Amino acid sequence: MSEKKRKVLLVGWDSADWKVIHPLLDAGKLPHLEQLVNGGVIGNLATLYPVLSPMLWTSIGTGKRPYKHGIHGFAEPDPHTGGVRPITNLSRKTKAVWNILSQAGKKCVVVWWPSHPAEPLPDGVMVSNHFQRAANPDPAQPWPLPAGAVYPARLAKTLAEGRVHPHELVAEMILPFVPKAAEIDQKKDRRLEGLAKTIADCSTIQAVATQLIRSEPWDFMAVYFDAIDHFGHGFMKYHPPRQPWVPEKDFELYSGVIEAGYRYHDMMLGVLMAMAGPDTTVLLMSDHGFHPDNLRPSSIPLEPAGPAVEHRHYGIFALKGPGVKKDERVTGATVLDITPTLLALFDLPVGRDMDGKPLVNVFAETPKLETIPSWDEVPGTDGSHPSGAKLDAADAKEALKQLEALGYISPLPEDAAKAVGETQAELDYNLACSLTDTNRHAQAAEIFARLWAARPDEHRYGGKLLSCQLALGAFELARETLDRLRANRRKYGAEAAAELKRRKEELTDKKPEDLAPAQQEELRRLAAKARPATAAMRHMEATLLFAEGKAAEAVEVLQSLEKSGGTDPGFLVQLGQGFLALKRWDEAEKSFKRALELDPDNAHVSGLPRSGTSLMMQMLAAGGLPPLHDGHRPADTDNPRGYFEFASAKNIRADASWLPQAQGRAVKLVAQLLPFLPGGPAPAAAPRPADECQPYDYRIVWMERSLDEVLASQRAMLDRHGHAGAALAPEKLRAVYEQQLARVAENLERRKLAVLRIAHRDAIRDPAGSAARVAKFLGLPLNTAAMIAAVDPTLHRQKKGRPAGSVGHVAVEVSPAGAGSSRRH
Repeated sequence: MSEKKRKVLLVGWDSADWKVIHPLLDAGKLPHLEQLVNGGVIGNLATLYPVLSPMLWTSIGTGKRPYKHGIHGFAEPDPHTGGVRPITNLSRKTKAVWNILSQAGKKCVVVWWPSHPAEPLPDGVMVSNHFQRAANPDPAQPWPLPAGAVYPARLAKTLAEGRVHPHELVAEMILPFVPKAAEIDQKKDRRLEGLAKTIADCSTIQAVATQLIRSEPWDFMAVYFDAIDHFGHGFMKYHPPRQPWVPEKDFELYSGVIEAGYRYHDMMLGVLMAMAGPDTTVLLMSDHGFHPDNLRPSSIPLEPAGPAVEHRHYGIFALKGPGVKKDERVTGATVLDITPTLLALFDLPVGRDMDGKPLVNVFAETPKLETIPSWDEVPGTDGSHPSGAKLDAADAKEALKQLEALGYISPLPEDAAKAVGETQAELDYNLACSLTDTNRHAQAAEIFARLWAARPDEHRYGGKLLSCQLALGAFELARETLDRLRANRRKYGAEAAAELKRRKEELTDKKPEDLAPAQQEELRRLAAKARPATAAMRHMEATLLFAEGKAAEAVEVLQSLEKSGGTDPGFLVQLGQGFLALKRWDEAEKSFKRALELDPDNAHVSGLPRSGTSLMMQMLAAGGLPPLHDGHRPADTDNPRGYFEFASAKNIRADASWLPQAQGRAVKLVAQLLPFLPGGPAPAAAPRPADECQPYDYRIVWMERSLDEVLASQRAMLDRHGHAGAALAPEKLRAVYEQQLARVAENLERRKLAVLRIAHRDAIRDPAGSAARVAKFLGLPLNTAAMIAAVDPTLHRQKKGRPAGSVGHVAVEVSPAGAGSSRRH
């Protein structure tokens, strides 16, 4: 479809998860989503860390990470009142996709979040996230529209009339969610009230979206629904199957809320797609998922944004429209890729300052892509707010109450200066966490250290500082931090225990339910601080021991934790890695298998062998590039010419001191270890360890192979050795291996490391072409004739699987074990 005719409808379902969706699709309960899925491409969408919606949805709308776009939490200081307000788009430092499209002459209709106050889009419409909230519980009282909730103002009155108040909902609207609602004593159980608010809010968003899609001209329309996230935080704990800590009566009453919520969204999606028309490109996505299974936490951390622990690190992606592939999967996508992909749909250049990439593999024909340095540097009217824009303080205060009630922010202290300080500290903390997600550990460490110095009783600051120091290789500093963290926990734990005892003595005549919410919250926080957190401290000790090269001691600590109930997937992966370091192969395999049983999508389980790396190492060695290997793993039936492995490389997370040995040589690494390759300029005022400042120039040769072939080769190898292997179906193993690559691929692209992808089949069928490509990529005078001679097709038996053409999908057939790299000065 030509640029002039392209229309795109972007629909955001906060927290939507394929784990919930697929069973409902199989049961025929989501017919409109099934139409979208079958007619286009789908995939997982890797999220960012921290998993906080305001940061994520702004990254979705800009294609940039939080340290670039400026949105770092749920609340922010108000520069005009000296108080605190909910997060606004006034803090956004860069253009969003609707600004870019507006500047390019497209008509945009945007119902998004965080989007208050509504931006003055030229020839467009914006409805802010303050539009749908009913602050007054009495529907008979006036329900004024907050200032700045709608642009242009001419639409405000008409749109406001379509809002749905929670008390307008009749029984027929609630019973599909809670069939036994009549049995609930609503004076004691307020969950129905919260459910009604969520239903009313998303019904209001649907009403305004359908009104605008019908009445306003548009080329691009974006509609955001937060209801699935609210359904999840309120009711996912009751979703089948019942967890041991969930009372049977609660399960009986509320077990159907999640399914009903998805079915309601499917109905709304069907209306939007029908109104948009068959020629409209529809993109449905979520910022992250929501654990619906055994990975659901039994408790929520008592810290700001604690509910985020319930989120899963993969959202959904589904795209259908003219020029888009049909009935296919895309892999390796992240939330950062949405804006670049939207720009590609409109044949507009992508900013090189964006952290995401266009998902070109969703197109039936690869589009011609162009780039510009930055859309922020392009002058013109784009609908951004003028500097100095203000908000109504009363509206901001009411909106804060909503965030407190939802658990996204802690109750703010009455002292305005203290409230501002705590709010800013939380923004700084979230920023630092985001920096660690981009391997900017030195910058993050400075922030964590400053926060911890100001609040030594906030132990999460110390824990994060410790993680940064480990990532930077500053093990002595990390040991000092751990010792200080232990001392602080003892000191402030004793103080909290004494204060908790005093408070309880003062409240002996009162029942817990008689206390004000703020009093109950304070008692819970004191109780949390009074607990010794022995398991957490021992886990940190084990992590530090690993980093110090004391694997045996670390495993001993982890095994003691395992006996006391430490069986989450992350723990089991770390234990398995410890066993690997000790060459206790069977125990390592057992730990990894248990992790995959608990979480089949876990992207941190050790990588995928049998991808063809040994073949490439043989070619490089024959061509004159000496391999770095230790010969500890001898040749065998599976690799008769040898494995070319270097044991020290497997420990690069903790020790990169061997890198000088690799200069001018080839070394074999599993893909999960590529993000740990040190190098690149250190931030100012934050010098890195010596080996991180050396001028290594990495050249990564990434071996690609059909996953069906890889799995067949693995199966044959396991059978020859008499091992059972993973207790997972091949399709689940394939999904696991595909998902492992999303973060690795994104890391390599962000760091702009040079990567050459070589298909395993091409290396066998066309060794001359592959050898020439490798020699050119490395810039070395390799003996290509010898490289060609090193390829023996008879050694490569498993040739069954999908055609190599599928490699076009991002990482779709790339093996997580398929990376060899050479480095030069």
